[in-house]
Formats: sequence, C-alpha cells, structure tokens
Amino acid sequence: MLLRLAALCHIAGVTPEAPSLEAAFHGEAPGDCVTFTDDTLRETYASLRNHTGDEIDSVILGCPHASIREIAEIASLLDGQRMAQGVRLWVDTARGTKAMADSMGYTAIIEEAGGRILCDTCPTNMRMPARRIVTHGFKQAHYARGMVGAEVIVAETGPSVRAALAGRWLGDD
Repeated sequence: MLLRLAALCHIAGVTPEAPSLEAAFHGEAPGDCVTFTDDTLRETYASLRNHTGDEIDSVILGCPHASIREIAEIASLLDGQRMAQGVRLWVDTARGTKAMADSMGYTAIIEEAGGRILCDTCPTNMRMPARRIVTHGFKQAHYARGMVGAEVIVAETGPSVRAALAGRWLGDD
C-alpha cells in the first residue's frame, strides 16, 4: 500500500482559503480522489506501527501541540491512577494552553499520575532516549523513528493512556 501524507490539507467550506470546492481547486478538477473512512484510519494506524514487543517505556501525546480539550481528555483518563513504573508520559502543548490546564486542574491530575506537560517543544527534538513509544501523533511517530530510533505504536488517545498505565501495549479499543 502506497501512503502519501499531505503537509497541508484544505477542507472546502472549513479552511479559510477554501470556502468552496472551486476556490480550493482554483477551477481545476483534482486528479485523484481518496475516500477516507474509519477503516482507512485503522489501516493507517496499523501501517505506522513497527513494534517487536508490547512492553513500552514512553507515551508521547500532543505532537505538535495538544489542545485544552485533548489535555482534559488525558486528565480524565488518568484521574486517580498512576503511570506504570518505568513509563514516561509526556504531553506536549503551547505555553498558553498549559496555563489554562494549570488553572483548570488538568496539569495537577496529569502530574499526580506521573506524567509531565512540556511546553513549546517535543521530546524527540530533545533526543529523549526511548526504546518503544506509544503516540497518537503521526508526526511524532515519524520523528521518533528517525531522530530517536525508537519503535513506535500509533494509536488513539484512550489506548495510548491505557498503555502508559499498564506499561505495555494492550491493543486498540
């Protein structure tokens, strides 16, 4: 299967530069049309996984930057629980979003569970040593392989957080 990733995607009627299909394509019909379904997403997740085992040491969420809604979801999944021994959970976000998370109590929940929130950076840019990473970010998966040399498991947020709590990959929902 050939998978091409787009650096930028315009959604007609949503993206400001694409108020209509005509504006998005400048009057020209696209050469290819791809239908993206839930099955396509599951296949993409599976194609980006390159792990040889289930034990993990890192979960990185929010690459490039988690929204306050994503941080709230992560905090909700972690509330009252603790990260497995030897597993790091890093949530990447913008400084302003972290300030909101602080004031809303989400940072405290994540830190009490053993996680950390990083601002305006990414663990792979810091060359964080890792053997096997779980992430919900396709970008993070790409860079983790190339910059850190880690095996990567790409999954949605819920399974990623459950892996951090268990210390191993438990599979998708």
